[in-house]
Amino acid sequence: MEIEKRWVIYSEHSGNHVVSLLRDGSYACDCLGWTMHYPRINCKHIREVMLINPEPINKENWLKLKNKRKVIATLNAFKESNGVETSENNTK
Repeated sequence: MEIEKRWVIYSEHSGNHVVSLLRDGSYACDCLGWTMHYPRINCKHIREVMLINPEPINKENWLKLKNKRKVIATLNAFKESNGVETSENNTK
């Protein structure tokens, strides 16, 4: 599945989480609440994206984002663990 949009959602207890909207309209999150639950349900991070619809990661807000190293590691781990191809225009 290819990712259409990504958001970084801050969690007070566990740091940043990456929520992705896939081309098929489904959402994915890298948190344990989503990755360890089967069948998949929308975790609180996905529900937050659906409720407040924050700006997805783009060039402007990427430059302002703190702790980029953790976000990049999270995106890479998510991509590897889920076999997801990413669209280049979402993180540049």
